[in-house]
Amino acid sequence: SLLSSDNYFKIRGAFEVIEPKDGDRLPIGYNTTIRWNTTGNITKVNIVAYSTQENDPRFNYTEENPYIIVMNYTNNGNGQTNYTWLVPDSATNHTRIRIIDSNDPEVYAESSGNFSMIGSFNIISPNGDESWIVDGVYNITWFPTGSSITEARIMYSVNGSSGPWMNISEDYGTPNDGIV
Repeated sequence: SLLSSDNYFKIRGAFEVIEPKDGDRLPIGYNTTIRWNTTGNITKVNIVAYSTQENDPRFNYTEENPYIIVMNYTNNGNGQTNYTWLVPDSATNHTRIRIIDSNDPEVYAESSGNFSMIGSFNIISPNGDESWIVDGVYNITWFPTGSSITEARIMYSVNGSSGPWMNISEDYGTPNDGIV
C-alpha cells in the first residue's frame, strides 16, 4: 500500500565544518581557511564566529549576536567549500565558527569545538647572530601582530628548540615570571 501525507514538510541540507577544528591555534592578522562539506543543494551561506565564554573581554560576540565573517557566500552544494578568512585582532581561546544556510537559518553546523585566535611576534633581537655574555643586560625587541596582546612571556633555552625552557629574569609585575 502507498502511504502519503497531507502535511507540508521540508527536506533540508546539512553541513559539516572541517576547519577550523577543536584546539586549532589561528594567528591574528594571518589568513586561515574555513572549510566545510555540504549535503544538499545549498547555494549561499553565511559564516559567523562567536565566543563560548560569556562576556569574553577580547571577543565579545555570542551565538545570538555573532561576529559576521561573510554573508551570502557562494557555496558548493553537495561538495566541499573553502573560505579564506583574515583572523581578526581578538585574542581568545573560546572561538567557534558557524556555517548557516542563507535561506534557512535553522540549517547550520559549527566547528567541532573551540579554537584559539592567538597573537604572534616578529622577533627583532636577538636574531641568532648574537653572542651574549652570562649576566649581561640586553634588550629583547619584537613586534606583535595586532593590539589585543598586551603582555608576552619571554623564555629561553640553552639547548635550542628542544628545551628545557626557562623564564628570563625581569622585574615587571611579578618578578622573574618571564611576563613583560
